[in-house]
Amino acid sequence: MEEVSEDELEIVLHSFQKDKSPGPNGWTIEFFLGFYDLLKVDLLRVVEESRLSGMIHAPFNFAFLALILKTNDLVSCDDFGLISLCNCIYNIIFKIIF
Repeated sequence: MEEVSEDELEIVLHSFQKDKSPGPNGWTIEFFLGFYDLLKVDLLRVVEESRLSGMIHAPFNFAFLALILKTNDLVSCDDFGLISLCNCIYNIIFKIIF
């Protein structure tokens, strides 16, 4: 695997669906796109550190789990759908590295 480039990082950021629920830190992908010029060096450093170590830093590797009701009639646990609201930085790293 080669070092991650600024172009690759920017392409990945633009590939995410917009208007999604924020993750545990409250930041959406629009935040990272809006402040890309200020954040790109630090984002590249975080992604590269994860790539070289093979691990994602613990504070980025967490999510909120939410149960979403699938139907109006709640009968059993099967009537819920489980979604996870992951940290945007985790999603960025995961999409680039894996």
